[in-house]
Amino acid sequence: MTRWRDSLRDGAIAPPEPHSEALEPTRCVRNLVALSALPAIWKDYEPARIAESAACALVSMLDADFVYIALPVECDEHKGDVVKTAVPVEAA
Repeated sequence: MTRWRDSLRDGAIAPPEPHSEALEPTRCVRNLVALSALPAIWKDYEPARIAESAACALVSMLDADFVYIALPVECDEHKGDVVKTAVPVEAA
């Protein structure tokens, strides 16, 4: 790390780009840890709220345009399927 900081002054090595391949493993591990922590948060949630939370997490982690989660018909609280988009979309 020191070599990289020293090289910034010299202009010899450019800093890594935010989405470079060198940072990909770090991002994947961070996302995996975040996903593994979600069930502890969800222990008192109803199925529809878990689906919404999972969809929000996946949209940001996968940099997806949208995430669709179909809830089973057996759910008493079934209010429909969950769709999350990266940018807000009008219902019309």
